[in-house]
Amino acid sequence: MELKTLFQRIAAAIREKEGSTGAIRAAAFPERISAISAGTDTSDATAAAGDILSGKTAYAGGEKLTGAIAVQAAQTITPGAAQQVIPAGIYLAGPQTVQGDENLSPENIRKGSTLFGVEGSSIEWKDYTDIKGSAFTTINGEFASFYITGFRPMENEDGTKKIQISVLLILQTKSAESSKQADIYVEYV
Repeated sequence: MELKTLFQRIAAAIREKEGSTGAIRAAAFPERISAISAGTDTSDATAAAGDILSGKTAYAGGEKLTGAIAVQAAQTITPGAAQQVIPAGIYLAGPQTVQGDENLSPENIRKGSTLFGVEGSSIEWKDYTDIKGSAFTTINGEFASFYITGFRPMENEDGTKKIQISVLLILQTKSAESSKQADIYVEYV
């Protein structure tokens, strides 16, 4: 290749990179080549490390930046007594699921209390279980006993009140024993 052709190609390459059209003298090649940007000009970029995800890199203002934004992977949050805060300024890289509970219903919450936005309708009595009450009798010469195993006040949606009494009945004969668990409901005012 001739020297003249080589210089013409170098000048054409410089003009293409600069976006210029004029003639270029060979003596100006070094200066003009040095002035050509070797990439995207980032001198006017405004990004900072706090604008980029942690572990990622970028160029801004002529510098290489390493990201500082924390990344929160997918998680399931189980509600509890203490607040659980997803901090501001982090990137949520997956779904953030707040766990629900099918037992979060008005009848399971004491009346006058609100739990996670659900207003309670249960009357303010405790549930009593394994009550140590029993009675014994004989029926046609056979031994019978019953035990109260649970006692729970309830309130229906229509406002009527009742008590649920759970009873275990045991019938013992000379040859066998049988038992039956039952719930008895008693309405009251």
